[in-house]
Amino acid sequence: MEIARPGRYVLWVNYFFIKGWAIVAVEAGGAKIVEFEVGGKGNWADSGLLELPAGKARIVLRRKPDPPGAGPREYESPILNRFVLTETVEFAPAREVDYPAGDRLGDGPTGAWLSDDPWAGFTRFTGAESLYYTPYAPCLRKTLEPEAINPTSAVITARQGEVVSQLFMLRNNTAEPIMFTPELAGGALPVSARLVAYMLPSNGRWSPMLLLRRRQITAPPGQNTAIWLSFDCRDIGEGTYPVTFKAHGHTVHFAIQVNGTLDAAPIPYVGVYAKPYPRASAWEAFRDAGITMLFHTVLSKAEMKHYGFLHLASVPFDKTSEAGVRRALAETRALGLAPADWSWYLIDEPGPSRYADWLEMAERVRAVDPAMMIWCNLGEGAPRKDSLPTLLRMMDYWDVSCPYRTQFGVSAKDKDYEPYVAKLREVGKIRMLYGTLDIGSNEKLLWAPLEILRVAAEAERNNRNGWAFFSLIYGPPWDDVYTGNQDHAVSLYPGAHGRTLSTRNMEAVRESVQRWRKAKLDTANDN
Repeated sequence: MEIARPGRYVLWVNYFFIKGWAIVAVEAGGAKIVEFEVGGKGNWADSGLLELPAGKARIVLRRKPDPPGAGPREYESPILNRFVLTETVEFAPAREVDYPAGDRLGDGPTGAWLSDDPWAGFTRFTGAESLYYTPYAPCLRKTLEPEAINPTSAVITARQGEVVSQLFMLRNNTAEPIMFTPELAGGALPVSARLVAYMLPSNGRWSPMLLLRRRQITAPPGQNTAIWLSFDCRDIGEGTYPVTFKAHGHTVHFAIQVNGTLDAAPIPYVGVYAKPYPRASAWEAFRDAGITMLFHTVLSKAEMKHYGFLHLASVPFDKTSEAGVRRALAETRALGLAPADWSWYLIDEPGPSRYADWLEMAERVRAVDPAMMIWCNLGEGAPRKDSLPTLLRMMDYWDVSCPYRTQFGVSAKDKDYEPYVAKLREVGKIRMLYGTLDIGSNEKLLWAPLEILRVAAEAERNNRNGWAFFSLIYGPPWDDVYTGNQDHAVSLYPGAHGRTLSTRNMEAVRESVQRWRKAKLDTANDN
């Protein structure tokens, strides 16, 4: 950049926080003037006061290095969007929360289109260009072809056993609010239409999050209204099912073609580091999304069957004595649980200094009943080389292996780790993959559903029979929408009258299960 005159300046950097930090430097006159880090809370960072000479200067960006000994990490830097260099040192940029309104869509008071990817991010402010967000391109515009505007028909293919999602977008071209009553008729096919509601996290933009049932909808002037359509093909036979959807003069005739079934596909172990709100509708929401593993919670066998849980993971019974282990075994048997229905929590993310303690507890559990299962999550960082012999012994006890996704890359640059990674891929009766950058602490980012789908895709590629997310419910749901706090993650909300409100994220959890099952089924058919 060219500095017109010497003087005092401030550089502001606008960013989306994901995880980790970036380093920004300003160089001028052959010297580094300043270097500062970008990341963490908020979505603006500044350089402080700069003394810049006239002439050429440049902004240099780089990713903050990983700490020594850390394993490889993915996408753990902020996305830098905008740079503002100003001589007005008192200037403080306002936190932008919206994009400007787009152009008209069609010739009528409203225009409509069907999204080709309901899982990608979208905003309230787009015209003939739909806006998508991904971790790789924070603002990717996809121009709608003329024939895609105001659609009248669509064909959707599905298999028995799945729920298909579609996103209907309605743009209000006028300067006044428009009220309308959506109509959805599916005949024999269970269908639903829900309004996508937006939330404003403190370090991002308005994000489509909640799915609300509404008899009447108000479309704000110059904005998009998103309606989430669900076609439930879980309990119907093969065939073509007509569905009609109407919204403010727009009518779309869907043909839902159901062919094939997921019945023969295995069901994955899908866990979340949370348990539902204490209301029946929240437990049913877990079941509906395909969550089959519960952490730190004990249920009876009858309750497990009712809500579709396959395993109770990481149960924190007393393991410090033989009497405690025997007591836990007796209590679980009284609830109708077999040893395969649950697994022991010994030490969460044990470091090398705790390996001996972990082994002692594991041997105590095995001595009481060799059939009892043990859960282990080693943590994110690469284990120390001098601890690998002990770690390989520990892995003989890992019935439920739940490594972070980063663990599979620790041998990429070091041959010493190859035996560990090779055993990691095979160990365990239940072989999980634990997500790091998923919906925990980033659940309100626009592309959170894509991250949920990606964790499941990684599990399938690594031949895991399950995966787990940090959390779906962690922290107060309504009075804190700060996405940057790693201890706060909410993707399911308590509503009035005992209801529980779903989100795009919960729909993505179910979609991830369906994609994993279809991939397993297709692989089996190919073989």
